[in-house]
This record gives sequence, C-alpha cells and structure tokens, in this order.
Amino acid sequence: MSRHRSPCWPSWPSFSGLSAVGLLSGTSYSIHGNSRTGTGLNLNFGGWWPREVTTVDTLKLVGDDGTTLQLHENTHITINVDGSFTALVDNPTLTCR
Repeated sequence: MSRHRSPCWPSWPSFSGLSAVGLLSGTSYSIHGNSRTGTGLNLNFGGWWPREVTTVDTLKLVGDDGTTLQLHENTHITINVDGSFTALVDNPTLTCR
C-alpha cells in the first residue's frame, strides 16, 4: 500500500463581504480581494510533516470617506519532520491608492 499523498492543492478564498474600521480615523472600510494558498507535503513521509505553506493575499480596502488602500502580503512557513519551524516569512505592504 502506497503512503504517498497529493503533492499540492492550491485554494483561493475570497475576502469579499468583510469590513473593517480604522482605529484612529473611525473610517469604515469594505474589503475586496482574495488569497491564494498552496501547501506542499513531502511525498517520502506518511504523516503531516514536513510541510510547506505559502499564502499570497491581495486585498483592496475602500473607505466610506473615499480612501482606497491596497494590502499585499506574502507568507511562507516551512515545518521540519519533527514539527519545528525552519522558516517563517511574512512580507506585508499597505499602499494608499
């Protein structure tokens, strides 16, 4: 019996319908965009580890005062066979448009 698993299945969750409020400004924002997630499982092991997860989020925040912000974030996590993290990378950028 083979212990091989599916190598990678990306998913694309949507953030549409979410909202946020600026802590200092009180501006209400509607959020539009999506996330792309890919996970990899080493095919030489039968368990959950080692594992890699990479997520790319691109969100547009539209304020009720006319402001528009764009949030782009790349996140990558690598987990060893013993469950310890070897890489955790998070690169968010927020741009006023």
